[in-house]
Amino acid sequence: MPKDIFSQLAPLIDVFLYDQKLADSEQHAYFTGVPNEPIKENLKALASSGRASDVIIRIPLIPGITDTHKNIEGLISFLKSNIGSVRRVDLLPFHDVGEKYVRLGKPYRMPTHESPDADHIEHIKALFENSGFTVKVGG
Repeated sequence: MPKDIFSQLAPLIDVFLYDQKLADSEQHAYFTGVPNEPIKENLKALASSGRASDVIIRIPLIPGITDTHKNIEGLISFLKSNIGSVRRVDLLPFHDVGEKYVRLGKPYRMPTHESPDADHIEHIKALFENSGFTVKVGG
């Protein structure tokens, strides 16, 4: 969303559900079709306006894509150094929706069809908690 529109809407919103998928902009563009700089800039603007405590960060955990150690550490680093104290981090385990695409007659391009392992999710949760974040698994 363009920054000027975002700044106009922000005062009208009580809680921001803010998806963060990938720390690296090139990977973000590869998997989503757009770079993540505008997303990060809007989040920084919220934090600098004193609204970080109104933000719930939502991270979809997609095996081999968003649940990698490098990506999780990158997201933690970005949040700690640019945002500070958010209300909560929600870890959203991947659920395969390929059957919906089949019913719609559309190609399904997701390279994985498995949810992350429960121990791996707990490990990621602990990484965020050890960095000072309140974490919920599920949305």
